[in-house]
Amino acid sequence: MRMKFKKVLFIIPSLFSFICLQAQEFDPKFKKFDVDLLKHDLDYVFNKYGIIHPEFYKDVSKIDVASKLEQLKASIVRPLNRIEFMNKFAPVLYHIVEDGHNYVNGPTEEFEQYLKGGGLLFPIPIQMKNHKIFCDSETTVVPFGAEITTINGLSSQVVIDRILAGYNAESKEFAEATNSPWFSGSYWYTFGNMDSYTITYVLETGVEKSVEVKGLAQSAIESSRTKRNNKENFSFRTIDGTNIGLIEYNLCEDLENFRPFCDRVFSTLKTNGSTDLIIDVRNNPGGTTRLGKVLYEYVTSKKITDFEKIETHISREKKREFIQSNRKYNKSFRWYHYLYYPIYVLSNNDRREILMAKNGSTLIKRFPTESPKANPLLFTGNIYILIGTKTYSAAAILAATFKHYNLGTLIGEETGQPTTFTANTVELVLPETKLVCSVSTSKLYMIGTGDDGKGVIPDLEYKSQVDLNTDGLLEYVIHKIKSD
Repeated sequence: MRMKFKKVLFIIPSLFSFICLQAQEFDPKFKKFDVDLLKHDLDYVFNKYGIIHPEFYKDVSKIDVASKLEQLKASIVRPLNRIEFMNKFAPVLYHIVEDGHNYVNGPTEEFEQYLKGGGLLFPIPIQMKNHKIFCDSETTVVPFGAEITTINGLSSQVVIDRILAGYNAESKEFAEATNSPWFSGSYWYTFGNMDSYTITYVLETGVEKSVEVKGLAQSAIESSRTKRNNKENFSFRTIDGTNIGLIEYNLCEDLENFRPFCDRVFSTLKTNGSTDLIIDVRNNPGGTTRLGKVLYEYVTSKKITDFEKIETHISREKKREFIQSNRKYNKSFRWYHYLYYPIYVLSNNDRREILMAKNGSTLIKRFPTESPKANPLLFTGNIYILIGTKTYSAAAILAATFKHYNLGTLIGEETGQPTTFTANTVELVLPETKLVCSVSTSKLYMIGTGDDGKGVIPDLEYKSQVDLNTDGLLEYVIHKIKSD
């Protein structure tokens, strides 16, 4: 099952879609689209979301949505470039339904063109938390951990609200945490070209200071970040001075290499006689649950399942995505299957249900428990799952399964992903601007959870700190293991 929450690096611009309360300045060479073409795209994208998303009209009537669309179209009175257009419609479209899997990919071509032309970005790496902005660098003019209160005369709260205006995740904490590493780029998408920035910040002593700084190149900003992102989807190490294994599981992608990775990890644990394993999914925004099914083979022999049920809203786009997913993951569709397509469809129950279902109908699938494949590297020691506000989609599903079947102890904060949510996205390409949008097709119910809007709750709660140089949660868990 693919959650289709893309790697954060590639959805950066989708989190930058935002109301413009002041004039933006972009390269005048950016292509502008005529008003009629932009309105055509608006009609297309609103119509498609209404057809594809299972809960698009759950809280807002079709009449109200139509009214919002007409108001939006009326507000477009001149040609716009793609960023300006995105900033117009995203705050409207994505606040009809609360769903962090719905977004528009910002036009990376314009962003790359700006950077190649020597364009500079907001120069301070930051962390957003609790509607505040904190410096995340020890080498910039703003001290590490200082709270940034204003940027170019706008309060940090206003800046955050405008940057996140076009992204409506179920958890505001998740939206802040996920977008923090890409703040400099998002600031450009939101406010346009700027050469310098006037920043007001407050020290821990309460002293307020102001400084004017020049923009920086993207690479220079990231290299100055204190808490650098681990770029690998998954990695393993043994904690120094201990026999404790640590898997940093940052993205549920790369199925082909995940099993060889697990073989190496659990062979090492077995060779070392390790009895404790930490799996860190605090920074994992999801991907495909197929990797979780592989991991279960190494940690349990119980009969398990990830879901109570999945309700899929059938559409032409969903059927197309189903075939593409089969081609990618199951290698079960080839060009020659078109020669006997009816036989291909009818010979498999899952294919038959999806591809023969009536568009507009809802397909409900319940999941029986199944035992993972027997594995000689089965780990029988203690497992600790670290979760937090950035644990989302397939990563949150993994955490819920571990909790429900007592496969490990969850420690940290409630996940940013609620336990019942919409996902399994398809992509829409707008016919005129070619902007790419993501829209959910299914409602998913994690195993052993309720439809109360809450995320996966840890067994042991540990609140993370904003200005901590060390990883307090990891140190806490290591200390706990040693003490038990």
